[in-house]
Amino acid sequence: MCGANHADCDCEVIPSWDRKNPKIEGYDDKAYERRFMEARRMLENHTVPKELMDGLLRIKPYREPKHKKSWYGPEDPNNVNAITYLMRHLHPDEYTDVVLEAPDFDIAKGDIGKLLGEDHAKNLNELLGKTKNHEAAKLWAFYASKFKFDNKPLKSGRVAHFNPGTGLISIDPDMVGMNRLGHGQYGVILHEGSHAIDYLLGKDNVPYSESYSGGRYRATLTGDAVKLLTSKMENRQEGDYLERVSGALSDLAADVYAAGGEHTLAVHDMLQAGINDYMAELGDLYKQHSKAGHATGYYGSKNRPYAQSLEAFAEMMTAQISDEESWTIIQRYFPDAASLFLEMIKDAN
Repeated sequence: MCGANHADCDCEVIPSWDRKNPKIEGYDDKAYERRFMEARRMLENHTVPKELMDGLLRIKPYREPKHKKSWYGPEDPNNVNAITYLMRHLHPDEYTDVVLEAPDFDIAKGDIGKLLGEDHAKNLNELLGKTKNHEAAKLWAFYASKFKFDNKPLKSGRVAHFNPGTGLISIDPDMVGMNRLGHGQYGVILHEGSHAIDYLLGKDNVPYSESYSGGRYRATLTGDAVKLLTSKMENRQEGDYLERVSGALSDLAADVYAAGGEHTLAVHDMLQAGINDYMAELGDLYKQHSKAGHATGYYGSKNRPYAQSLEAFAEMMTAQISDEESWTIIQRYFPDAASLFLEMIKDAN
């Protein structure tokens, strides 16, 4: 175990072909193999001791140098740095060197590197490496170098925008690292980049989130939203239909906000989208009762035919990477859509 796995390495590889007469004095290859397999099986079987889990989760994802998409999180049995971490902590008397974290993501290539600059690139690398949701981080990091940015000034009031027609992202450079609208650190660029990924994964200018499995993601999103609305309608028995549904939407918005304050903004947006897909007038009515982020008429517009899928996909990916609390709340209110999102991300990788 050398190379990237311990500090200031100047080791040289010396093959030993004669087991009975080894060239490296005191080296017991079988002992190291047993320790290696012990650690690997712990990762495979999810039996890592609790006292070692905090340290394990701080090991950065490992990326094989020769394979751009071969990327392993800290709990993956293919992460050699996770294995060496366990070997050293399970047998502390047998090792004297220190474990280094795996290499950072390299997202500073192409246009995104020019936009971010050295400090932001480093910080975003660290954010991607620390998230527990490794599949989303891996996908975002892999496609980051393909993002294209538009230098034209944004319309008044806007801080960022993705244009599906051109594939260009417009963003206020001063907003790159900001925590805005409940999206978490670097949420602005993570959100717009997620839109870009959605189209890069799609075909014939139809985003991945819309076309996946025959439109199942949008249908599932709508289904989750309608279930929530229906449950609140059951508690409203007085008044005419409009009074009952308005009260139910108000109750739903208040219930969601109480679950996590600013961390619930993604859920409000997804509810506006899903309810609009069920009945446009109700989606806009929910907007009036909630902190949903898109203007009245945004969902259902002919100019944005895939908006429901697009926004939900970007909200989920951004939450997974930069706001764990938001992701937990999304899973609570959109269990079926969140589960399908995980399937989609895994398939995309």
